[in-house]
Amino acid sequence: QGFHYAPGALKHSSVMTARNPTGTAVLNWGRKPDISPDGSRIFVARAGTSTTGCVGRSTDGGVTWQEITPSADEWRQIVASDDGLQLIALGEKKGPTVSNDGGVTWSNPFAASRSWEGLASSADGRVAIALNRASTNPGARLRVHVSTDYGASWNERTGVADVIVMAAAVSTNGERVFVAGDTRIWGS
Repeated sequence: QGFHYAPGALKHSSVMTARNPTGTAVLNWGRKPDISPDGSRIFVARAGTSTTGCVGRSTDGGVTWQEITPSADEWRQIVASDDGLQLIALGEKKGPTVSNDGGVTWSNPFAASRSWEGLASSADGRVAIALNRASTNPGARLRVHVSTDYGASWNERTGVADVIVMAAAVSTNGERVFVAGDTRIWGS
């Protein structure tokens, strides 16, 4: 399979370069990295284990990397505002962990020990959605949590039926939120 593209289709080069944010050979770099509109800031999460997961940041388009890990967890995903200041990292056990200063400091306003799996945010980071299951059972009911204050507080949304597969999306302006399951799509 791999990555396929037409030669010359990339902005700067037709060659992709492999980079490892920690400099060591490790597996499980995030399901979905986040990148700023100009491509200069890149954020990526690595699951690892509950003690070896990490979050990485590049401010030079991926040439160099800095670890900005909030705490020990299996980090699933990270989303960043367009300016790179509002960050939400999703830990498998700790849930959404928030930074309002580009990863210098972190807080965990919604600590819960459940299976956290999906995350999305608006371009400015004001509106975010985090997905988890009611238990660690893969078939457990999906729970949807929405924040409208840069991740400071979260409210569970109801009306989402049992699903197997899930993904979330938030419109750029934060006015629309969608959740996709194996059989349906929910929106607001």
